[in-house]
Amino acid sequence: MNPQLPTPTPSFEISDVVMADGSAAASLVSLHAGGLVASVLPYGAALVSFEAPDRAGHLANCVVTLADPGDLADPALNPHLGGIVGPYANRIAGAAFDLDGVHVRLEANEGPNTLHSGSATWDRRRWDIASMSADATSAQLSLTLIDADGSGGFPGRVEVTATYVLHEDGTLTLNVEYTCDRPTVVAPTSHTYWNLGAAGTVAGQRLTLRADTVLELGAGQIPTGAALPVAGSAWDLRDDVRLRDRLGLDALADTGGYDHTYLVGGACGSDLSVVAMLVDPASGRSLEMRTNQPAVHLYTGNHLGGQPGPLGPIPQHGGVCLEAGQVPNGPNLTAIDGPDGPIPVDVTIRPGETRRWVTSWRLGFEASPAQVPPG
Repeated sequence: MNPQLPTPTPSFEISDVVMADGSAAASLVSLHAGGLVASVLPYGAALVSFEAPDRAGHLANCVVTLADPGDLADPALNPHLGGIVGPYANRIAGAAFDLDGVHVRLEANEGPNTLHSGSATWDRRRWDIASMSADATSAQLSLTLIDADGSGGFPGRVEVTATYVLHEDGTLTLNVEYTCDRPTVVAPTSHTYWNLGAAGTVAGQRLTLRADTVLELGAGQIPTGAALPVAGSAWDLRDDVRLRDRLGLDALADTGGYDHTYLVGGACGSDLSVVAMLVDPASGRSLEMRTNQPAVHLYTGNHLGGQPGPLGPIPQHGGVCLEAGQVPNGPNLTAIDGPDGPIPVDVTIRPGETRRWVTSWRLGFEASPAQVPPG
C-alpha cells in the first residue's frame, strides 16, 4: 500500500540561495503537490530536490545534489547535477560539424571533443523565472533562457522555455521548447542523478530500460554509427536488473559502469512512452520515466566521488542518470546503422520551427518493473 500522506492544495514557495560564484542570490522555487515536493534552482534550471516518502511515509530527496545549492555554481563541485544541458547534450566528435556547407568549430573540453556543449552549457547559466502558478491539480514553474549566436561556437540565437509541472499523482513533467533564428543543432537533456534510497550508492536498486539496441562506442566514447542488439550482453537491461550485478563486469571496466546510449524508439513531438523503471527495494520507492525522445543515455555516476552532499561525501555510483535526448555526435551523423536498417538522425532546427523535449518522472511505492505498461 502507498503511504497515506496529507495532500494539501498544490502550491509553490520561494527561498533565496546565495551562489558560490558571488553573483546575486538565486530564487529556489519549491513546487508542492500530492504530498511531494520538487525544488528547482534557476541556475542551470536544475532540479535539486524531488522529495517523496518511502513505504513508511518518511520523506527524502531522491535527487542527488550538493549540500549547499549555491555550490552548483562551482564547476569543480558540480558534475551537471540536475541541470538542463544544452544546446547539445553528450559528445560531439572533434568539436566540430558541418551545417549547410559551413564548417562549425566548437569549444573542445574533453580532449579533442566537445562534451555537454562546453563551458557555455545551459546548466551552467542562470535562467530567468517567467512564471509560477498553482491550481487544483498541479503546481508549475516556467524559466527562460536566450542562448546568443556563437555561444560555445554554436550558430544561431536560440530561445528556450523550460516548464516544470508537479502533478498530484506524483508525476513531475519537464517540457523544454526551443526556437532559433539561424539553422543550428539543438538536443538538450535533463542531467538529473536519481537515487531512490536517498543515500549511499544505487548498486542495490533495480533498473528496467526498454531498449533493444545500444550504440557501439569507439575512441573517446564517440559512437561508431552502429547500433548493436543488447540481447545476451551486459547492456541488456530489459528485465529488472539489479545494478550491483552489472557494475563490476569486465565489459564495463573501460567506463567504470554504464555510460552508454540506448535507442528507445521515441520521436520528438510524439506521445510520451514509458522507457524506464527504477526501483529501490529497501525503501519501496519506484520511478517510472516517460519521454518523447529517441534515445536515453544511461550513466551510473562512475566519476562521482567526494562532492559534498547533504549527508556527507557523494560516493561513486551515488546516482544514476537517465538522460533522454538525441544520439551523441548527432551533428556528424545522418543515420545510425541499426540491426534492421538505417535509423535517421535529425538534430538540425531551422527558423520557424518550434521543437519540444518532454520527459516525465512518476514517483511511486513498492512497484515492480513487471508492472511497466506497454509503450
